[in-house]
Amino acid sequence: MTDIGDQGLRSRKDDVHHGEHGEKKPRPRRSFTPEFKAEIVELCRRGDRSVGQVAKDFDLTETAVRDWEANRSHSEEQTQQERSALAQRAGSEPDQPNCEAKTH
Repeated sequence: MTDIGDQGLRSRKDDVHHGEHGEKKPRPRRSFTPEFKAEIVELCRRGDRSVGQVAKDFDLTETAVRDWEANRSHSEEQTQQERSALAQRAGSEPDQPNCEAKTH
């Protein structure tokens, strides 16, 4: 895992954009790498900080972090189901002939 402490995140007050008449505008949508999301989810799973605290620490929305957790859990569940299905098929199917073997 990489160190996510040095992500160059600014405080929320620095991210407010002002329009031409001084009104507040939401900051532009940000994107994060899958690795960053995985590390944030891992921080939440450790249990020493709440999801809200992790989100606050990294200037993220709690909703985004919870979505990342849900997506990761779903992916892990799918992977486990795929492994189980492959293991089941491998145990119940007869050995298949080597595809490289030529029979004439």
